[in-house]
Amino acid sequence: MLVEFVQVSKFAYKNQNGYITVCPTLKFMGVVAILITFLVFNFLLIQYRTLEQNLAISSILSHTILPIMYILDWLLFYERKQLHWFTPLLSLLIPFFYVLFIYIRAWLFGNKLDLLYPYFFLDLNYLGPAKVLMWIGILFVVFLLLAYLLFFLNHFTKSKPLKKSKDPYT
Repeated sequence: MLVEFVQVSKFAYKNQNGYITVCPTLKFMGVVAILITFLVFNFLLIQYRTLEQNLAISSILSHTILPIMYILDWLLFYERKQLHWFTPLLSLLIPFFYVLFIYIRAWLFGNKLDLLYPYFFLDLNYLGPAKVLMWIGILFVVFLLLAYLLFFLNHFTKSKPLKKSKDPYT
């Protein structure tokens, strides 16, 4: 998301109807990743955290409010039909590399880390390899279905023309 933010900040431009057209694939990948963050936190992890942890402003902002705002930004301000059929597959690269990072980190620094696996469904010591692979498989299928749902939403909805601003600096 940071790369996407920097790219859009540096190079963003609006086409004639006001929609942002820069980096649609990267933005879509970010939308899928932030939707995954929202869903995993609010449906899988929330039950394993205390009420104080769940109601902390940082948790509410980073796992609920900001994901909703990011998705709304994509729905409202990015031009439609800029994605290819394989873009949802590309969106799985972010969670794939995240899982890869978690296991490489655990392998390299396992005895020095307080929290070896950040999520119960990735914890090899708690679930064992077979159940971890089952969880990863299930989550990747769900993420892919969500990515294609967003793709079809993007592909089959029209961009409504935005009103032009009279301000020359926008």
